[in-house]
Amino acid sequence: MAAFQATLEEIAEADLLIHVVDVTHPNAQAQANSVTETLKEIHADHIPTIIALNKIDELPDPQFALEAVNEFPKAVAISALNGVGFDELMASSKPSCSRITQKSRCRFPIPKGSSSASSTNRVRWNISSTPAKASSFRD
Repeated sequence: MAAFQATLEEIAEADLLIHVVDVTHPNAQAQANSVTETLKEIHADHIPTIIALNKIDELPDPQFALEAVNEFPKAVAISALNGVGFDELMASSKPSCSRITQKSRCRFPIPKGSSSASSTNRVRWNISSTPAKASSFRD
């Protein structure tokens, strides 16, 4: 329980949240709503949030991914397995990251196959008072 509480405390200090939702789960909407309620309870619902609808590669019809994106506000359809949608995810995070004025570093695991990753497996955002720029690096 202490680890969970520490995670919640970290969330409350975040500048941007990426909420990953398993779009194939039959209760995906209810689970996402539960997270939203928890964010309200810890007074973190003001933090810009992007919903990453993961596992679109497992959907039987690509149209289902489009329908899922329409059900969730500020959602991006992704596949962590094959890298689909990570370019859009990175692009959608730029407005929130570019407003941050202190220097910080964000890491996003990028699967092989995404053009953002090229031959690397992570992307680093260098954030300052100027618009954010992404650069790739290896761990």
